[in-house]
Amino acid sequence: MPFDARFQLQRLAQNGHLPPDKVIELLPCVAKCLTKSDTTTVIPALRYLSSQLPFAGPDTDASEIELQALESTLQQSIETVSASDPYASVLANQHEHIMLIHKALVTPAGIYLEGPEPEVGNRVLRKYSTFRNYFLSVTFADEDGEKLRFDRQTSSEKIYSRYRKVLEQVINIAGRGYEVIKFLGFSHSSLRANSTWFMAPFVLDGNLLHARAVIKDLGDFTIFRSPAKCAARIGQAFSQTLSSTPIPESAIYRIPDVERNGYTFSDGVGTCSRDIMKKIWERYSRRRAHKPTIFQIRFQGAKGVISLDTRLPDNRLCLRDSMVKFEVSPSSSAEIEICGAANKPLPMFLNRPLIKILEDLGVPKQSFMDLQAEVVENLRMTTLSPINASTFFARSHIGTPNRLPWLIRKLDYCGFHFNEDDFLRNTLEMAVLVELREIKYRSRIRVEQGITVYGG
Repeated sequence: MPFDARFQLQRLAQNGHLPPDKVIELLPCVAKCLTKSDTTTVIPALRYLSSQLPFAGPDTDASEIELQALESTLQQSIETVSASDPYASVLANQHEHIMLIHKALVTPAGIYLEGPEPEVGNRVLRKYSTFRNYFLSVTFADEDGEKLRFDRQTSSEKIYSRYRKVLEQVINIAGRGYEVIKFLGFSHSSLRANSTWFMAPFVLDGNLLHARAVIKDLGDFTIFRSPAKCAARIGQAFSQTLSSTPIPESAIYRIPDVERNGYTFSDGVGTCSRDIMKKIWERYSRRRAHKPTIFQIRFQGAKGVISLDTRLPDNRLCLRDSMVKFEVSPSSSAEIEICGAANKPLPMFLNRPLIKILEDLGVPKQSFMDLQAEVVENLRMTTLSPINASTFFARSHIGTPNRLPWLIRKLDYCGFHFNEDDFLRNTLEMAVLVELREIKYRSRIRVEQGITVYGG
């Protein structure tokens, strides 16, 4: 039986959707379905099955989870999935940087399985793309799925001890032991989300590949003596990247940083020629009318930003010394991995540390007070006009996936004021209140005429 099917069956039992004995009874039916239907249909149907099952509680009739009822529900799930392609599969097929990854949620009380779900790829996943089922994204959270919060009045030592045991031991899923050896890998963004990558050993070219071998193949990390710094450097390979562009080894150049009076003015910023930029455009911004010329990248052991330098000839990628964090073996692939691009200007916000620095440099305090008063007045005006409210939601990226700014403008066009609806009015008031709290406690003040330098 394929691993994907075994994963879904274990998920039914481990997540409490079905008693383990019922899952065992269902095995022959699943095996029969796999012989009749394609795995791309049966496996999503098994995942969909969990949402169709009744909760196995005291009020549930035993006949609802008998084998005959389960087989009937599974057949209905297969028919439903066959009628329409699962969203996750469609997304992964349409975008080459999206991969379907199995996930696990570790809480103080248990380990719950999820997925496979769409995940933006990284260097390791792309290199071992045919073995993606051997990698597991694991998140450590509270029972409600949220991050574990620090509480001065409560000791979390037992919970942290529980998490530590999971990291030190093996997670067995469908006959595979997922393990972390030292720091298998996590990006900075996943670390903030309390998640990391586990992997199960697999055979590649006749050799059994463990986590330690994967890390060793990424580069030379023996020079680092600080565990935190070593983990951060390994994490470069696990950063989510939207595309990768191969370039010839002859195109790679090392250039010195721009330094003067003890300051480095080019920290983390390299350059590339127009030919290299065109190759990146072909992979990353093929359909964009406006081609960005500044990209945030990962390249072998380097990280930072590259910008177009029209003076450079032919194929040339110039990396500053400050960009290279660790060395890689000569056999490592030379691929420019794109984390993001400067597609539009980024808004500028003040904060307390920045205000303190500007004050020390002689900027009058009244300048900051005037900016704050202007922002507060703009927030007050937001609640009075539908156009202002729509603009505020769009600029704050609140409800944009659900087209909330468009809805408010459309209601105004039809003669309805958003304040007449309790939900829309309360949503706006809550969003404005959050902005006011950010100003009060963090001095997060938007500067209308300022922009944030990309990658800065």
